[in-house]
Amino acid sequence: MSDPLPPQAKPRPGARTPEGLERCRKATWKHGRRSAEAIAGQRLRGQARRIVADLDALIREAEAACVELEMGADLADAVAESQPPTCHEGGRFID
Repeated sequence: MSDPLPPQAKPRPGARTPEGLERCRKATWKHGRRSAEAIAGQRLRGQARRIVADLDALIREAEAACVELEMGADLADAVAESQPPTCHEGGRFID
């Protein structure tokens, strides 16, 4: 009786030594996008993007507060200039 599988289809034992296993691992390596170093770099870039976005939001918030303060000061000045003086002495207004 002969083997049911032809010789080229028989399972091969594969690498067994650490060197052989490393060669097999590197033989299928196509790019480095999923290496531990690449994944760590992606995580760091993601953290940096989140920090930059938070800082941008804080800057926008601070700028909006400054604009409100400036508008408030300008508005207070405008209101003070538009109101007539309320104190008068002998029919004459005093500034």
